[in-house]
Amino acid sequence: MTAIIPPCAAACLAGVCGTALADTNKFEQKHNPDFSYADYYAVQYREFIKLSQALEQEWGKDKLLEFLTKKTQERTFKRGQEQAKKTGQ
Repeated sequence: MTAIIPPCAAACLAGVCGTALADTNKFEQKHNPDFSYADYYAVQYREFIKLSQALEQEWGKDKLLEFLTKKTQERTFKRGQEQAKKTGQ
């Protein structure tokens, strides 16, 4: 996976937050006859979702969210530094 997704989105995709999406949520609406955004992300991130669910069972929800938040912030900061170097700032 090359893109970073926010920990809160990752947690919801992984089922960590434990909240169900409402039927009227845009994320669940079908945008073509076969796929909603939720369907698309479930396919694109299925391995990440499975891993996150396994880690939640092993570590617990709080520790998993702490880990995801920390690593996402670290990677985002590093990518920001790299981008600043590329643009000469």
